[in-house]
Amino acid sequence: MVDQLYPEVGLATVELLERFGVEVVFPEAQTCCGQPAFNAGYRGEAREMARHFLDVFWPLLDQGAVDAIVAPSGSCVAMVKNHYPMLFESPKDDRYLRQSVDVANTTYELTQYLVDELGVENTDSSYASKLTYHPCCHLLRELRVDSQPRRLLANAVRFLNPSPRVHITAPATVQAVVTDEPARRTLRIHLLAYNSPPQTTPPRDRPHILP
Repeated sequence: MVDQLYPEVGLATVELLERFGVEVVFPEAQTCCGQPAFNAGYRGEAREMARHFLDVFWPLLDQGAVDAIVAPSGSCVAMVKNHYPMLFESPKDDRYLRQSVDVANTTYELTQYLVDELGVENTDSSYASKLTYHPCCHLLRELRVDSQPRRLLANAVRFLNPSPRVHITAPATVQAVVTDEPARRTLRIHLLAYNSPPQTTPPRDRPHILP
């Protein structure tokens, strides 16, 4: 989706990787990883998109045409690494399950790949104005990637404001089940965030959560 919605991000990613000696391959047959459908509860549609993703990328890994799959999006990478195996639990999807594990083990978020795999912490880039870094939820919670983007930014930004700690009060989980198809679709709503701590202590059934 990067090439369709934010092509400048894709071009910048290619330029950055090539700067450090990476040969970039862009399979034109690739499409969305399926995360939007997955998050909306459309597991069947997400599974079809995941199959296509694996049909495109797994042969490249299997043939040694590429060594890694890199995306400038924590959400997309989290989908591939954490949720693809869930989509292929059925015995009839055994081939795709095996392929999803191979792909998950070689898929990286951009900053993770730069720092952990290439050993890069200084990209020879600079930004003179003030910047506040907000760690996206999937990058931090699902991939546990936190220090890598901060280390890269520390060497590129003159004034880097740390992201403020956000206090979250979460009411009891709201759950809606869509039953128009045999596969159960579940939507869970968890989050009510504040920029400052609530003025009163949350009730016991509304846990106060700090990141």
